[in-house]
Amino acid sequence: MTDPKAIKKAFKRCERALKIFPFLGPKTNSITVRSGEGLSCEVDDGSWKFNVDVPSLVGGGETAPTPEMYEAGALGSCLSITARMWAAKLEIPIESIKVEVEYKTDRRLLFNIGDAPPHWQNISYHVTVESPATEEEVMRVLDMAHSQSHVRADFEHAFDVKRTVTINTSQIAN
Repeated sequence: MTDPKAIKKAFKRCERALKIFPFLGPKTNSITVRSGEGLSCEVDDGSWKFNVDVPSLVGGGETAPTPEMYEAGALGSCLSITARMWAAKLEIPIESIKVEVEYKTDRRLLFNIGDAPPHWQNISYHVTVESPATEEEVMRVLDMAHSQSHVRADFEHAFDVKRTVTINTSQIAN
């Protein structure tokens, strides 16, 4: 883990900058997803690239984690990172954090079978913390992480997803 003092310094620097220049807060991000071999995809945000695939049971190649794994991983990692940032800021020592995410879904949705809802039915997480701090101090950190995790907020406060489409066709001359 990076030195908590360095994390606190970075946290305070960003906090100060956003208070002085609030226009720096809102940001629109963009990710490009390109189809790969079979059902796999490459995700690219300009700085990072990673692959996504699905199990062979549904026709995939099982070459990378599934979209659901990344989605659950985003929640767990955001909670862990946010907790460690707040622990550093509040100077509450945290040795390690493990976040276990569990979600219930219905695979019938993918195949348009039955009345399966088009979303996860529920999601929960369990946090295990190793720390010499008091239970009250650790709970303060975990409460801040829960309330400040933007990924957790996205799950709890779903928003409309807007879609635009471009279709490029090619014709073969006879």
